[in-house]
Amino acid sequence: MSETKERDAQPFDIVERPKHYNVDPSGLECVELAELTRFAPGNAIKYVWRAGLKDGNPPLLELRKAAWYIKRILEHDQLKLNHAQLYGKRKELVERVAKHRHEAIAGVLTHLIAAENMADAGERLTLHKLALLELQHYILLQEQAEK
Repeated sequence: MSETKERDAQPFDIVERPKHYNVDPSGLECVELAELTRFAPGNAIKYVWRAGLKDGNPPLLELRKAAWYIKRILEHDQLKLNHAQLYGKRKELVERVAKHRHEAIAGVLTHLIAAENMADAGERLTLHKLALLELQHYILLQEQAEK
């Protein structure tokens, strides 16, 4: 069975397989394209993709969100930060945000940003795994607290 047919046989799920990202006639899921881009282009793709498909969200609202991200891309590209400047800016911003978050969430953000600054794929993979483990642990603790 092809990958697309296997995916189509799976039920929709609000987290793992939202319908509005999985009903394109191409058979592709939005994330398959978006994950190959930087964040802002990926989000623009996401909003264009789901325009008219997400229940309760008017298509023009989704397209306005996409336009907002594209404007951000144009503004950011004009900054033309070099690698060292980008590294410093990422670090500064994540430290600023982390001060106001739960320790686990701050750790996840720190690992994700640190991974963005790694040239070595193995180091990025390790940091992404750490981020996922920390986030899954936090989610589990939150779910237990809600019971």
